[in-house]
Amino acid sequence: MCKRCVNRRANLLSWESTSYNLKYRRPLRCLAARKTISMQMNAPLEHLTTEEFEKLKRNALEARQRSYSPYSKFRVGCCIMLKSKECILGANVENASYGGAICAERTAVVKAVTSGARDNWLCLAISGDSLESCISPCGICRQVIREFADLKMPIVMFNGDGSKHVIKTLQDLLPLSFGPEDLAD
Repeated sequence: MCKRCVNRRANLLSWESTSYNLKYRRPLRCLAARKTISMQMNAPLEHLTTEEFEKLKRNALEARQRSYSPYSKFRVGCCIMLKSKECILGANVENASYGGAICAERTAVVKAVTSGARDNWLCLAISGDSLESCISPCGICRQVIREFADLKMPIVMFNGDGSKHVIKTLQDLLPLSFGPEDLAD
């Protein structure tokens, strides 16, 4: 965490102890770390042609347009590309109760599983609205993806217009993961 964020955290921690802020508490993140996401390609996508990669990007960006996010205004789209090159889309759907909201990644996973495509995933892509940074799946979504995807599956994270992307494997995003094979018989 950078010095600026350490100072910010100290100020917020003292402010968070007041009863006024209890309902507005938000997770603290390092601003400098958030800005460091740029175009990286650490997980190969050699099994995709340029046209297929563009299809993946186009579908992730299109899925974001289907988001129902009237409260946070934070739109997210997800595309799961199957080995057949078919795409399954999902978008985040919010609810006035907040706890009833579902992320785009979990929407796409549920659609894939209920349509019978639970084990032939090629890659997964997500996009958010930010033009500056690429968003990554939240912790719950990473664990849900882990249930059905190979740890070496690439996850492509796009910025809002698709001009930047980061590619990581599921294992990169969820190291030392817990999966179905870890359950005792």
